[in-house]
Amino acid sequence: GAAGAATNPRSPSSGPSRIVRNLRILVAPLLLIAGAYVFTSLADAREDGSGGEDESFPEAKYEITRPPELVGGTYKLVGADFLPKPVKLEDTEVRKDAFEIPDDYYTGSEKASFDRLRISAEYGRFKEPGDQLKSKISYLVDTGDGTTEEPLEKIKVPGHKTEFSCRSARSATYEDVSVCGWADANTVVVLQFEGYDAIQRAAEATAAIYKEIRRPVAEQGS
Repeated sequence: GAAGAATNPRSPSSGPSRIVRNLRILVAPLLLIAGAYVFTSLADAREDGSGGEDESFPEAKYEITRPPELVGGTYKLVGADFLPKPVKLEDTEVRKDAFEIPDDYYTGSEKASFDRLRISAEYGRFKEPGDQLKSKISYLVDTGDGTTEEPLEKIKVPGHKTEFSCRSARSATYEDVSVCGWADANTVVVLQFEGYDAIQRAAEATAAIYKEIRRPVAEQGS
């Protein structure tokens, strides 16, 4: 019996050591997986809520400005010194980092095609800007009870690559209007002009104003 004990290679402490080694082998991969999950979760949280980029939305390259004058002074902004600030819109599945500009009104000079101009605009990061454009056009073309709307027209102005969506409407209670607008990944804008049969002139004015109010996002620190 004593000889057998002397030749037994296992010592009293060898059993627990093997168990510890086995546990390490099993636990190490689990720790790696858990660490990777935590890291990914934190990264996602930073990207979603701390100013990071969400790649499912387009990059913010353009915004809408509010110049005190448009088209070489042809239109002048009403109340330019007391403009309400853009309103931050709640993020949804189709918009992110978006702002709505309270409707701006401009008066036209003697050389202007229209006596007045109304601009309704949003800027941000949009997945389905076309739907927002349709909603905004419906809002600006409805001028009261008895409004009769013409079908939506797509108009291209010579020398301008953007196609504008335009519509006219007659109103029994307010005034006849023509509206034109555009929508892209960063901007959704509709302009309202007075006059029922002014679609082509409205599109031309919209094309000129497009170049002045749709501007690249300002660089940080500029």
